[in-house]
Amino acid sequence: MEKMFAPSQDDLPGFMGVQNMVVDAIGKTDIDIRRDLFQNIIIAGGNTCFRGFMDRLQKQVPDVAP
Repeated sequence: MEKMFAPSQDDLPGFMGVQNMVVDAIGKTDIDIRRDLFQNIIIAGGNTCFRGFMDRLQKQVPDVAP
């Protein structure tokens, strides 16, 4: 799971982590709805089932959000 949040640039060039992808995607939306989007992040898919994934995402998104 570590590579999803803090990938090495040798392993995954250009990938800055899941938390940054979430913040980047929300940052591309209309400024008027960003607060709602940050409060309603939905995770889905196999990797999201890793133990602690949701907790870690909840902790790290605010760290990188504007």
